[in-house]
Amino acid sequence: MIVLFYKNYMYDIMNMGCDSMIINGANIGEKSVEYKKLSNHKWTDDKELMELIKKLELLYLGIEDKSKVETINSMDVDSNGNVIIPEHALNHRCSNSLESLSEIAKHGLLAAEWFGELESEREGCFCTFLSRMKGDSYPYKGDLAEDDNSRLNIGKNVILFFDENNSLMQYLLHLDYFEFEHKKQTDPNYTSSYTKEELEILEELIEPISPAGKNMRKSHDFKTNYWSAIPGGIPSMLINGICVKNNNYTEEELDEISNMYPNATVFDSNKKVLRYPLMSESNDFIDEKTI
Repeated sequence: MIVLFYKNYMYDIMNMGCDSMIINGANIGEKSVEYKKLSNHKWTDDKELMELIKKLELLYLGIEDKSKVETINSMDVDSNGNVIIPEHALNHRCSNSLESLSEIAKHGLLAAEWFGELESEREGCFCTFLSRMKGDSYPYKGDLAEDDNSRLNIGKNVILFFDENNSLMQYLLHLDYFEFEHKKQTDPNYTSSYTKEELEILEELIEPISPAGKNMRKSHDFKTNYWSAIPGGIPSMLINGICVKNNNYTEEELDEISNMYPNATVFDSNKKVLRYPLMSESNDFIDEKTI
């Protein structure tokens, strides 16, 4: 069984052979789904919309292909062997199951629509969701508030971190749907920031079916200010850190996770490094794994 988190909702996924699986979600109930290319799912008879879906599909697959040869910056580690997590570092919460981590490593951190399911809250359809670390001054505490201590310690889920300095990751953040809506509301010249194809994807595909995502940027320091909705998904090669919290992984399982994510530093909830990246910044394999 694979257990996945999509945003804050848990889905149990049981493999049925090939790319078929059953999703059991709090909001959508139990459904049989299948991983396919976005354009291979039957969304609409509107040919223009299907063309936009195909454009998004090709955009993601092109970025995924480029990510395989990219130089990925490792997370910084202090002299005590503890990871240094930058303020407001991007992250994503997912299941701690090895099967789930294997699927993300294989396909990337994908929007639900690759499995034929529209995002249930209509905040960012055809998008995958990211949060950010909040810092000590963040006024809200507790798991639902997503403060830093809760993020790294509460629950059994795993936290994925990303190389934000990589040009591909920066481009994906440029496409952030929540930020796009904020620009649209605050900048009369917002269209100058995007290409024609980018505007088509954001304004003609995602926006009409994502009404709840139009006001995620608040005037006060609320958690949605820290969220991003990335069209398509994020390739797994851009993951440079995995916080496994205090999950009881064996040494062999930690090796398996490290092999799945060769660019990632694996660490616990105390930020102690458990495995160094298998790939150096020059994308050459290195031998050092543990302290």
